Amino acid sequence: MRPEPQSVAELIAARTRQLTALEAELLESRKALVHLDLDAINRHNAQQEMLLEEIHRLDQWLTSQGTLRHGPGGSQVLGLEEIAAGLDSASLERLRLLLEEHEAVRRRVQTLSDVQADLIKRSRRHLDILYNLVTNSMGIYEDPKSKGSSFRAAKRDF
Repeated sequence: MRPEPQSVAELIAARTRQLTALEAELLESRKALVHLDLDAINRHNAQQEMLLEEIHRLDQWLTSQGTLRHGPGGSQVLGLEEIAAGLDSASLERLRLLLEEHEAVRRRVQTLSDVQADLIKRSRRHLDILYNLVTNSMGIYEDPKSKGSSFRAAKRDF
């Protein structure tokens, strides 16, 4: 069964809107991460999860219709050859513009995701370094008040 071109176009438009909203959330989340605003980070993460669930739901529908396939390396490919064959030139042009917009937004979201993942990875590395510095220095230095008497006793023995 061939999917209806109008319903597929609406679905792609909905997916593009969800990706645009995800793009905005990623930008806001990055600001929150840079400012170490934990409440905002949690709020943006929850919103991103909701948007991703909706995108996955749309993807499942596209996959069931045979318009979304998995390409090399796990990438997703919109296969609209069957749909495009039955469209007039004006509808085909609208579909082409919609797909270009979708691809542009998808690429921006991918770039933002990569940048945010790198930022989190670097932040984690810095936190690990600080943690190691603090935990290792705690074992080396003793509290002078608690060990003061034993230090004086040890000094007298020499």
